[in-house]
Amino acid sequence: MRKLFFVFTIVPLMFANTACEKKKGCTDPKALNRDIDAEVDNGTCEYSTVIFYMSVINPSRPVTVAVNGSAIGTITAQYPGGPGNCIAPGCVSYKFKSESKIDWVATEPGGIIWTGSVAPNAFTECIKVRVY
Repeated sequence: MRKLFFVFTIVPLMFANTACEKKKGCTDPKALNRDIDAEVDNGTCEYSTVIFYMSVINPSRPVTVAVNGSAIGTITAQYPGGPGNCIAPGCVSYKFKSESKIDWVATEPGGIIWTGSVAPNAFTECIKVRVY
């Protein structure tokens, strides 16, 4: 009799709790790892990386790149056809931390300035930005 009581009352209660839980995962449509079945964002979203490069550069004029007002690095190499990936030497890379776009500024010691904005892309792990 005890076993029947357990089977018909306790066991269904155990499953009733889990049936109401919403699936957790990355819900951001701009993230690389979005889970379309997730109903609750659990903070695991991963975003694109941006690589800033120059197709032509004078080695005596390194170009400093700033993202949202903070310097993140200096471009010291040239890639006429663009870098092969987001870790090419002499380039500057930035990993998105959220779905928000960034504003970037590239400057050289002579005062020439290039600017732009870029946003993460759910379909592109490595976004290449040619500053000059």
